[in-house]
Amino acid sequence: MSSTNPGQYGETPQDPAAPQHTAPLVPPAPPARPAAPSAPSVPQYAAPAAPAAPAAPQYATQQPQYAPPAPPLPQQHPSAPVAPGFSQQMPQADPARWSGMAVTGFILSIAGFILPLASLISIVFSSIGLSATRGNIRRGRALAVWGLTLGIISCTLGAIFGVIGAMQGNSF
Repeated sequence: MSSTNPGQYGETPQDPAAPQHTAPLVPPAPPARPAAPSAPSVPQYAAPAAPAAPAAPQYATQQPQYAPPAPPLPQQHPSAPVAPGFSQQMPQADPARWSGMAVTGFILSIAGFILPLASLISIVFSSIGLSATRGNIRRGRALAVWGLTLGIISCTLGAIFGVIGAMQGNSF
C-alpha cells in the first residue's frame, strides 16, 4: 500500500514513518430524516369525578288509608232447620291423618305377590280403608284403591298358579 492512496472507510492517508494511532475512528452519524407529519392530537380528558352518595329516599309521612274489613258473609241457608244434636257444618278431622287400614292394605297387596295369604288379607284391609277415606275425612284413598286392585290381581295370579301347580303334581 502506498501512502498516497486513501485508506479504507474514509481514512486519511498516513505516512508509514508516522506513529500509528490505535484509537478507533467513529463512523459519521447518518443524515437526519425529514420530520414526519404530526399525528392529530388526542384530547386529554380529566378523570371522572367520584359519584356522589345516593340520597335517602323520601317516604310519605302518612300511612295509606285502607278500607275497613268486609262484614262476614251470611250463611247460605240461615233459615234451614237443624236437627237437635247436629251442627250445620260437616265434621272436620285432621286432614293430615292417614287411614291406617288403607296403608296396611296397600303394603299387604305388594307382599301378596310373594305370600298368597297376604293378598286375601290386603283385600279386606283395603276395603275397610276405602270406606274410611270416603268424604275426605282421612287421607289415603288412592292407597286403598291401589291396595284393593293389587290384592285382587295377586289373589287371581296365586289361584291360577295354584291350579297349574296342582295339575302338574307340584306342591308349593
